[in-house]
Amino acid sequence: MPGLPFDQMDVLIVDELGKNISGGGMDTNVIGRLSFIGSPKPKKPRITRIFVRNLSQATHGNASGIGMADFTTQRLMDKIDHAATQVNCITSMTPEDARIPIAFNTDREAISAAIETSGVLKTEDLRLVWIKNTLELEYLFGSQALLDEVRANPRLDVVGELSNFSFDQSQNLVSIWES
Repeated sequence: MPGLPFDQMDVLIVDELGKNISGGGMDTNVIGRLSFIGSPKPKKPRITRIFVRNLSQATHGNASGIGMADFTTQRLMDKIDHAATQVNCITSMTPEDARIPIAFNTDREAISAAIETSGVLKTEDLRLVWIKNTLELEYLFGSQALLDEVRANPRLDVVGELSNFSFDQSQNLVSIWES
């Protein structure tokens, strides 16, 4: 079963959620959040804040699972097919998964809010991970605070140099997955 290689993260950025990725929009085993009544909460991973940037095209507006995120974007909100999301979440007995997190106009604003509310006081201690979605985990972006842990894990490789996020003119992340 795919999973994130870290037991604890302060901020997780997810580029997209959708029914084509997981029945719940995001794989609950990957993010460590579960809302189904009576199910025990996963012990790991422990993620303080989750920011979901967008819906996948293939989900056709079904935002089931958005309620597991803490922050999102207005562009995701504008794509939601509320009827499809409601039916899906009621049928699966997880109405919580349709709740709407705080939405921002830009990725920069959402990332800032996620970091500010993560409880981390020093930027150099921030354990941040950026993934495309919870199905495609072969590559991820990790903050410098995770570097020693990555190097100590024989299953992981560092494939790039440390760098800052790149934002476009609209203050949204420039995707690293499309290059």
